[in-house]
Amino acid sequence: MAIKHSTPYNGSYLYKLSSVLFGMYAAFGIPSILVYTYIAYSAKGRGNKDAIFWFPIYSSILIISLLTILYVTYKQRKHIALFLNHFKKVEAFSPLKSCECNTLFGTNYAGLDIDKGVLLIIAHTESGLRNLLAPKDIVVMGFDVNSFKSAELSGQKLTIYTGKPDIPFLVISHRKMPALFESLSAMRNRPYVYDNSFPGYVNHCAKRIADENNLNLVMSRFN
Repeated sequence: MAIKHSTPYNGSYLYKLSSVLFGMYAAFGIPSILVYTYIAYSAKGRGNKDAIFWFPIYSSILIISLLTILYVTYKQRKHIALFLNHFKKVEAFSPLKSCECNTLFGTNYAGLDIDKGVLLIIAHTESGLRNLLAPKDIVVMGFDVNSFKSAELSGQKLTIYTGKPDIPFLVISHRKMPALFESLSAMRNRPYVYDNSFPGYVNHCAKRIADENNLNLVMSRFN
């Protein structure tokens, strides 16, 4: 495991371009290949020589694409579960299902425990092209209602301004973010009393969990 002190959003233009192209391919390319594969399969059954040639090629591309997406999704969801399950198991974090947001491909997680007055964010970073297909760099940050500067909602995108110079904000996009934002705003108006530091506990546990699972933990120098 390595501790990295860098912003989670310092990905190169190559990373950002690759991320966009990967998303477009998943959304439009794979359905198109699926259609071509079906057409080739149907024509192959009628003895079409071109279809006999193209069917195994389309099939191979489709299978490799789906396996790649499933692999990346599995790895990202597994990483989030490693941290999240620990905090839930020790009852340091007990959110309602309605207060949890887990992105489709397991890229990011955000959850609120409204009883304890804490927020947990677990996010894979945009720190390099390798991290796009073999994700290992991850941010794990806990907040109480007094430990972050502010929060902002834009559509379905929630931005948490951390008040830390090296990781000044964290961004999570999810359809449930408007409701989560309203709950977070209401929490900040309640007089929570904290016996222990939730942000400090999250940092302490995240280091151990990342080390045990050979993950790179992106952390602020200003914890």
